[in-house]
Amino acid sequence: PLHENDTVTVSIFFSILLLVQGIFFGILINGDTVLVTAHYHAAVGAVTLGYMGLVRHLLAGSRVVIGNRLWTHWQPWMFGVGVFLLTSGLELSGIHGGERKVPGLTSTSVEEMMGMALAGAGGSLAMAGVVIFSLFPLKALGQRWMARFATTSFSVRHRGFLLFATV
Repeated sequence: PLHENDTVTVSIFFSILLLVQGIFFGILINGDTVLVTAHYHAAVGAVTLGYMGLVRHLLAGSRVVIGNRLWTHWQPWMFGVGVFLLTSGLELSGIHGGERKVPGLTSTSVEEMMGMALAGAGGSLAMAGVVIFSLFPLKALGQRWMARFATTSFSVRHRGFLLFATV
C-alpha cells in the first residue's frame, strides 16, 4: 500500500510533478532563454527521481537495511523540492528574458536575479539529496560485503580487506 511517508511514493509523486512542470515549461519556450534549461532540468530531474525510487524499491527487496533518517525519509524530499526550486527559479528568470549560454552577468532585472538565486538554492538542495542518496547505500553495501568476509581467522579477514583496498 502506498502512502505519503513511503519514500517510493514520494519519489513517484515528485517525478510526476517534475515531468508535468517540464512539459509546461517546454510549451512556454519562446527564444533562447534559460526557460530551455528549466524545461530539460525538470524532465531529467523527473527521470532521475523515478530511478531513485526504483533503486529504493530494489534495495528493500534485497534486504539492504539503511537506518539513517536522512536516507529513509528526507532524501527524496530534498532532491524533489530542490529540483522543483531550481527549475522554478530558471523559469522565473527565463520568463523575464534571462539569456542562456552567455558568459558574465547579463541580468538587468530584479526578477532575473531572484530567479537565479532561487535556482542556486534549489540546485544546492538537490545536490545534497544526490550525495545522501549515493553515500548511505554504498556504506550499507560495503558493511554487508565486509560482514560477509568477516571470520575469526586474522589472515583471511585481512586478505579480504587488502583485496578490497587494492581495487
